[in-house]
Amino acid sequence: MLEDLYSNSEEAEIVFSNIINYDNKTKKKTYPKRKLEFVNNINKGSYFWNYSPISTLNKIYKRDYLERNDLNFIKEIIYEDTIFSIKALFLANKVKYIDKFHYNYRINRNGSTMTITHSDRKKEKFNSFNLLAINSLKIIVKEIENFEKKYGKN
Repeated sequence: MLEDLYSNSEEAEIVFSNIINYDNKTKKKTYPKRKLEFVNNINKGSYFWNYSPISTLNKIYKRDYLERNDLNFIKEIIYEDTIFSIKALFLANKVKYIDKFHYNYRINRNGSTMTITHSDRKKEKFNSFNLLAINSLKIIVKEIENFEKKYGKN
């Protein structure tokens, strides 16, 4: 995956590909169908907003691009890739999409913060997670507001 994305990164600030969803319960893989007209073209990052998952797991970023735009992950929150991806895509002038499936994204994985079961919700541990999630989302909203003030609504 990384070699393929890297070999396509010469002109791009961000390169991304597709994700395979692997369900730990059913043991099935699904391949989200997305045929994009702009395969292997360089486009503005905001153009990809509706086409790329918000996570960072299927992307590579040029270091100088990240440093030039002061893009970093916020520490000690969950969903940290959300705000990072929002900023990175909207600031990027050169994003390239590769029409290949590289990354296996596991869903329904035991122990994952994203797949807490109904019975877990009754436990004290879930209440702590809920509080962390709420606090994290508050920080993300504030970051988005500051980002919008700085860069406008483009």
